[in-house]
Amino acid sequence: MLRVIHAFDVKPGVVETSFVEWLDARLDEITKRFGCLERKTWVFVDGIRGDYDSGKPERSPKYLNEAFWPDQAHLDRFRQWLMSEDGKAFRKEWFSSVTSHTVLRYVEIPVGSPVTDATGLTGTYDYTIYWSTSATRGLTAAAPATADVEGPTLFDALQDQLGLKLEAKKGPVQVLVVDHVESTPAAN
Repeated sequence: MLRVIHAFDVKPGVVETSFVEWLDARLDEITKRFGCLERKTWVFVDGIRGDYDSGKPERSPKYLNEAFWPDQAHLDRFRQWLMSEDGKAFRKEWFSSVTSHTVLRYVEIPVGSPVTDATGLTGTYDYTIYWSTSATRGLTAAAPATADVEGPTLFDALQDQLGLKLEAKKGPVQVLVVDHVESTPAAN
């Protein structure tokens, strides 16, 4: 699954509530045609630049549009429409009404088994790594890639770019065991 986030502010002079309601309704309608699984608009109530102890209050950007796509191909079809003549009026209205526009993409990649944090790191970190989703597809930490497809695998990128290594090990894992289920609730 691919998660795409558009963070933005509304330009001064644009009627904020009307614009956000229009954008939300139009994105719902349009993205469904291209296979979007789910999408929503979030409004930031507040924020902090820095850490909680010494950070300064910050409210920018104020809005976040979040969309979940089954894969890159579905998102690409939406982008092609957005950049086409058919999408021109929508694109113009959307992007002429926003500032501080940022697009973030996240890819959900199953690693095949639970991951335990053994780094000992306790802080909050802001970082970017680059890897090839096609090189990573189907791999596990126990079975690394043998060839460089389009770039590094997620495992190689974590080690080379952040100095973090995923190691396959056996160890204890928290599990939830359900030993009994009632079909109807019992009286209290």
